Amino acid sequence: RPAMASRRNWRALRPGWEGGSARRVLVLCHGNICRSPTVERLLRRSIERAEVVSAGFHATAGREPPPGWAALVSDALGIDISDHRSKVVDQTMLAWADIVLVMDTANWRALRRHFPSSLAKAVLLGAMRPRSILSNLNIADPYDADEPAMRSVARRLQDEVAELIATVD
Repeated sequence: RPAMASRRNWRALRPGWEGGSARRVLVLCHGNICRSPTVERLLRRSIERAEVVSAGFHATAGREPPPGWAALVSDALGIDISDHRSKVVDQTMLAWADIVLVMDTANWRALRRHFPSSLAKAVLLGAMRPRSILSNLNIADPYDADEPAMRSVARRLQDEVAELIATVD
């Protein structure tokens, strides 16, 4: 299980971000077609000095973002992920990364199961804001969601990324 934190020590869930020491960021979700490529593009747009890559645990590479999600994030967040194609996470990516952002506890468990030596680099993106500790650390997968739920996830990703950026600037 990911470490749980009180309001006083929630920053413990954010290793590597304090002092801006993370320069290579790997963003993971299950399929690498919705959440992680969106976060990758948001971070690339906002943090020039960081290298950002995304990948997923789904065994198939080359998949495209669902049109509904790609259009929604383009409209709502001002980023285009329509050219993104999924990648499968591997040990080389994890060794490269200074920090690994995961979207939910299922991703955290998959990382622990398949790449336990990289677990120390893992941070739940949903832990970026102090109030998240007392609510839900998981950022829902919008893959099969309706448009209102997709919009909610897109806003949450944007908010979490904004909080993360505030910690390194």
